[in-house]
Amino acid sequence: MDYVQGCALDKNWKSFDAITKETIARQVADAIEKMQSTILNRMPVGPIERSQDEKSQGPWFTDYGAGPFDTLKDLEDWCNHKIDVCVMVKQLPPDTTRFEFKDTVLTHQDLAPRNLVVDKDMKVWVLDWGCAGVYPKGFEQAALKVQAWNEEYAEMVLERLSD
Repeated sequence: MDYVQGCALDKNWKSFDAITKETIARQVADAIEKMQSTILNRMPVGPIERSQDEKSQGPWFTDYGAGPFDTLKDLEDWCNHKIDVCVMVKQLPPDTTRFEFKDTVLTHQDLAPRNLVVDKDMKVWVLDWGCAGVYPKGFEQAALKVQAWNEEYAEMVLERLSD
């Protein structure tokens, strides 16, 4: 593991001017685009190089993890079951759209400001890859939206993504 010299984004975001925030948001969006540029449908769904019984970790799974999922369809079925449960207990409307996953890509799943360091040259470094893995394309965007704890940051990154 390497030490990255710089400032933690979560502690410094408010002190940055608009141009610096734009530069940071663009770099994070570019990192997401780069991770999602290669379709990984031939790789197993879940953590990279997972053991036979390793569970998926991240914002969409319980504290105990979930899976392992042998196929993308298994993950899709698991997520749709969660929708069914939420509909049953009236946390979601009955007409909630169900998931139809198509492609898997590399995802970090925790690109919150607490996991980003900005160095002296204004280069953004991504830390804590503990939740990373091969998951459906929208997982990164959705995770960013719910985990960022900084709406301005999340919106600036999301609006710079191509889809």
